[in-house]
This record gives sequence, C-alpha cells and structure tokens, in this order.
Amino acid sequence: MRRAEKSPKPTVSRKAAATPNHSRKHYFPPRIICLSLIIFMVVLTAGFAVAKFLYEEVGVGGGGLRPETSARQTLQGVYNFRTVGVEDKMQPGILWRSTRLSGATPSDVAYLAKLLNGGLVVDLRTTIERKLSPDKSIPNVANENFPIRGAASADGYVSDFVDNATDRAQFGRAMTAIANAKGNVLIHCNYGKDRTGWLVAMVMYALGANDGQVMTEYLRSNNQVQGASVSADWLNAALTAARAKYGSIDNYIREGLGVSDETIAKLKVKFAE
Repeated sequence: MRRAEKSPKPTVSRKAAATPNHSRKHYFPPRIICLSLIIFMVVLTAGFAVAKFLYEEVGVGGGGLRPETSARQTLQGVYNFRTVGVEDKMQPGILWRSTRLSGATPSDVAYLAKLLNGGLVVDLRTTIERKLSPDKSIPNVANENFPIRGAASADGYVSDFVDNATDRAQFGRAMTAIANAKGNVLIHCNYGKDRTGWLVAMVMYALGANDGQVMTEYLRSNNQVQGASVSADWLNAALTAARAKYGSIDNYIREGLGVSDETIAKLKVKFAE
C-alpha cells in the first residue's frame, strides 16, 4: 500500500519574510493624541515667553531698551539716567541711577568713567540677566552684583522686597557697599525703576528723606523707557508692608536689611551737603 505523499510547504524568500507589513495600521488612543498636543502647546507657549523676555527685557537678539521720545537723554545707550538728591539731606551728583549698561556706547563709557572715577556700579540684576546682557566695562570703576529678583507690581514688591529674606539681605549688602565706596555710585537693574527704585528709596530714608521726597524721586522713572513704568500704589504697598512688619522704615532698614548704625553714619557723611 503506497504511503500518501505530503504536500510541499510553501516557500517564502528571505527578502519577502523581512519585508514589513505596511498594510497594518497603527492606532493611537485619543488620550495620547490630546496629551501630546497639550504638551506641544505648553512648550511652544513657554518658548515664545522666553524669547520675548530675552528680546525685550534682556536685549538678546537685537532687542533692547528704547527711550521715550519725550525723555531727556544724557547718554546715548543708557536711559532713565539721573542723579538723586534731597535738599539739606543728600547732595546731588554722588548717587546716580539708570537702566542696565549693556547698551552703553563708547562715548557713554567715557562719560561714566569720568563721572564715577574710582567709584562703584551696583548691579541689582540676577546672574542670568547679567550673563545674557552684560554691562559694558567702565575703566577704573568697580562693578558689584547684588542679585535680586525683579518685580513690577504691588504684590511683587511686597513679596520680593519685604518678605523675601534673601533679597532683603542683598539690599542691605548693597547699601553697605554704597556707604564704603570711595567715589560716586551708579545703581541699576534692567529698567532702573523697580529694584533700583526701592534701593534708592531706602538710601533716601536712611538719610532722613520723607515720604513725599521719596515718592517724587521714585515716580521720575515714568515716561523714560518705552513699555516701562512705575506706580505709586506699588511703592506704597511695600512701604505699608514694611512698616506693618517692622514698625517703621528705619527698623526695616536696620532689622530687615541688616544695615548697621555704622553704615548709616557713613552714608550720612558720604552724602552730606
């Protein structure tokens, strides 16, 4: 009896076996698709925000500060520039304030070198702000950094300038550096209006200025730089918080900022008329 022959197995070439099946459709659950879109939009939005900050605030990529057309300009690339003085309390021409010095022209640098000869630049910007938009070097003038977070609102002033112990300590160190500086002093941050405005206010109070004199000086930063302004409400909110927490601005300066009686005495001698 003959044995039944087995049917031959179909042969598949190696090339055919290695060829993927493109007819199979990949399925992505709607939840995964939605999550991916959300992540994409968050990253895109954050990227635009960072780019806007670097262009407008820090000046990277050709962006930067622009003066108001009505503002009187002493320097070509540095704005909101002026001296600070209080009659019978604080001699003008010793303490100066401005925007950052990254845009200073050669003539600006020469002017500041003569004005601040042997003196000090106090930069209140954060480390990353300084790296992204460094100050121009001023010959024979020291440049010291006291990094403080920027704020441009009533809540921001209270949070950073009154409640934040690290920032308070930096303001105190800056005041000590000003008192110990051998020559004239220039204070700046980015726009020269918020962090700079608060430090200038504390120096003025330490020298005996009153609320009206401090507010008048603070508000002079309006109409100086395009897109930058200050509000009396912001300063008043922080002053009110400081007084509520420490009893007085004098106590805030001594206890909150850690400024010694010796430093305050040096400030009074330095700025005496």
